[in-house]
Amino acid sequence: MKTFLTIIFLTFLNITYAVDNVHNHDNHEHSSSAQGLSTGTVDPKGGKIDVNVFGLVCDFCAQAIQKVFMKREEVSGIKVDLSGGLVAIYTKQGKDIDDEDITTLIVDAGYNVDSINRE
Repeated sequence: MKTFLTIIFLTFLNITYAVDNVHNHDNHEHSSSAQGLSTGTVDPKGGKIDVNVFGLVCDFCAQAIQKVFMKREEVSGIKVDLSGGLVAIYTKQGKDIDDEDITTLIVDAGYNVDSINRE
């Protein structure tokens, strides 16, 4: 009986911890160890698209956005600036992503787009 109660108690602690972590991420009650993250490379002959995004507050947020865009064939690199809420998308030469696709990818990742600016 004692073993059974121990298992129940440990299971309860595990579930409570998991729910608390999900809750904290949803409310962004955690800190970032960096101001942003970069991945990929910048194609000097490609384009740059700056996207102002609401809700980017932690490294996990930045990694989620990077993961989504780096799967795209058009993207050579991406930089997420957490302090400014800015996502810089670098495209390959001759490639582009339209604003609607960018907005859809970011909204589907759980964030909101404020504006999209192209160089």
